[in-house]
This record gives sequence, C-alpha cells and structure tokens, in this order.
Amino acid sequence: MSGRACLPIQADAAGLVLNQWFALRGVPSSSVRITV
Repeated sequence: MSGRACLPIQADAAGLVLNQWFALRGVPSSSVRITV
C-alpha cells in the first residue's frame, strides 16, 4: 500500500524535474509552471 501511496508523490516530483529541465533548456511554454 505504501508503494501506491508514493506514486502521486513520484509523479509530482517527475513533473517538477521536467519543468525545471525545460526551463533550463530555454523552452518557451506558457503551460510549463515551476513551483519551488
């Protein structure tokens, strides 16, 4: 059960990493939001 509970957290973390990666790459995207 703990594994399933961590799925949303991992998904959010992956999203943040992707957003930061796109920002570092200088990709213009209004849909990309970075939350610290």
